[in-house]
Amino acid sequence: MIMDSRRKESSILFCCLVFVLLKGICSQTQCQTFMDKRYVSCRGLNLEEVPKDLPVTVEHLDLSYNRLSQIHLDDFSTYTHLRALNLSFNNISSIDSGSFNSTILLNNLTLFNNSLTEIPSNVLDPLVHLEFLDISNNAYNSSTLGNVFSTLVNLKDLSVGGSFINKVLKDDFAPIRNISLKRFALKTMSSLGYYESGTFSVLDTDILWFDVALDTNPQALPLILKDLAGKTIDTLRFRNLFEFSYYEETIDIFSGLADIDIRTLIFYRGKFNENLLRLTLQNIEKSSIQDLSLLSVDFARSHQSNKTDVTIDGLYLQNLLIKDVTNPDILRFDWTFTWFSKVTNISIINVNFNSAPCDVWTQMQNVETFDVTSNNLIGSYLYNPLCKGIELPKLNTFIAAQNNFQSLRTISLLAAEWPKLTTLDLRSNFLGASNENCTWTPNITTLILKDNTLNVGVFKCLPRMVEFLDLSHSQLDRLDMDYFNSATNLKVLLLSPKQNQIHIDGLEESKPSGSSFRRKLFCCYSLHVTLLEPLRSDWVRGELLNQLENCNPPYKVCIHERDFLPGKWIIENIIENIENSHKIIFVLSRSFINSEWCNYELYFAHQRAIGHAFEDVILVVKENVTMEDLPKRFCKLRKILKTKTYLEWPLEKNRQQFFWIQLKSILGKANNCLEDQEDYKC
Repeated sequence: MIMDSRRKESSILFCCLVFVLLKGICSQTQCQTFMDKRYVSCRGLNLEEVPKDLPVTVEHLDLSYNRLSQIHLDDFSTYTHLRALNLSFNNISSIDSGSFNSTILLNNLTLFNNSLTEIPSNVLDPLVHLEFLDISNNAYNSSTLGNVFSTLVNLKDLSVGGSFINKVLKDDFAPIRNISLKRFALKTMSSLGYYESGTFSVLDTDILWFDVALDTNPQALPLILKDLAGKTIDTLRFRNLFEFSYYEETIDIFSGLADIDIRTLIFYRGKFNENLLRLTLQNIEKSSIQDLSLLSVDFARSHQSNKTDVTIDGLYLQNLLIKDVTNPDILRFDWTFTWFSKVTNISIINVNFNSAPCDVWTQMQNVETFDVTSNNLIGSYLYNPLCKGIELPKLNTFIAAQNNFQSLRTISLLAAEWPKLTTLDLRSNFLGASNENCTWTPNITTLILKDNTLNVGVFKCLPRMVEFLDLSHSQLDRLDMDYFNSATNLKVLLLSPKQNQIHIDGLEESKPSGSSFRRKLFCCYSLHVTLLEPLRSDWVRGELLNQLENCNPPYKVCIHERDFLPGKWIIENIIENIENSHKIIFVLSRSFINSEWCNYELYFAHQRAIGHAFEDVILVVKENVTMEDLPKRFCKLRKILKTKTYLEWPLEKNRQQFFWIQLKSILGKANNCLEDQEDYKC
């Protein structure tokens, strides 16, 4: 996969032994095994019972999205190495006592979204190593935890409750009084009927999630906040706080917010109106909250506005995020925008707004990052030359991706009022078709114009002080060398040449040598390579890696033992790198069958390639492997070998140099447009 070091979407993945389709890809009726049979996925196979023939070495077992209705005493008796068990999205209504007696190593158990009629306390007794437990979204009507929970001293993440919980009582969570949690989540029915004071006073958790609707019982919220008074909570999240109705009363239900030491407050979904928003913001002003998020809320005007003369101008927030709110009135509920005045970073994403009144600019004097991604903005509605006080003295990052901008000049006029602007992200707009002259603030170092429709005229309007310039996926087929001769600070240039070719304006006149041309331009064009698989193959380490990392400019190779994120499960690292890859290279050899990691990577590469027709897959045949050598279950590999052109590694040394030229040509090497190739060492 080709990967830009600063951008995941351009990447190259290499598996050292690769391309075997895992058991189960051709047949969807069998569980899939990975990692030396330590990971087994039986997800979505319509199973009615736990399989008895799974590897006894299994440590991670996924049985989600099946039709299990009961867990029997001996279902997991032979799987004594289990550490993670996912039983979510089944129809489990009962679990036999002793079902987990043999799985004492279990530290992750998920029973989310089943039909349990009571919290399965008795079966948890042997699971003293549990760290993660999700028993929420079940059919029990009481949230009272059994005494066994007091023995789960390693518990870090606990989710309980469901749509039948009508009341929560003082002693419901007493057994976990002495357990320090990382996260606690509670779900209740659509309108909580009764909350007993003192219920949440026993909780000790960093993150607190409430999926608790208070449509008919809003007076419960002050009681909840009172029970949390004096506690330190990193994140408090309300989901569907008002699920079916807007809060129109005058009682300040957030009055206890300032008594809790909270860093991040999140409202996710639910009904919001200007009355509720005003009460929320007024109490945040008096609190320790630094980050506020309003996500997917249903915003509407209040029937009774309850407007006051109180100005909200003391909202000292580090981050304000308003996202996926289809009613832009949420931005101007008070028409003055004073609530923006003390915010450092503002993100307004997918809120459907299309203009910025003059008042909003005058209230953003302290903003350092302004993100308006995925709205309906056009330049003339964002920039009004008649506005006074449009200068934003602290703004250093402006992100306006996925809007309707057509003129770079208009953006440059707006940005000229921002003296500290360093980063400008305008990807996925409609920029670049006009010949415009622009004047930019001198501090811009990063400009992203990816996914626009650019032509060579755009270079007349580009800032010349940038260090990072992304023009990729923009249909650009010509470069203007006059721009690059003056853009002396440029270090990274990202392009996606059509058919691996691009015309350089001014090249015939200047006729630079290969080395001088590289010094001017492709010293700036970064291409990077990710090598996901550990380097067990001598050819991969000695030949492939050497060829890619020792180019000028070099590919940046991501090696598992060097570049995977420390602390993250290796499977997550694999999935994340594959999902964010632009191209995948499979190196096929006879020894691939011995690599369980490569098999695992192949499975996820297959999942990722669904719908892409494998157009981004490069197949390198390292050793002569015929169709007869491949088991029939490798259906996708067989198809690729029959229908897709692949590269073969030649044994003759005089042909190997041409192999590298072919491979780098397919990858879109940085120096495709050079006239003088003699100085090109790669």
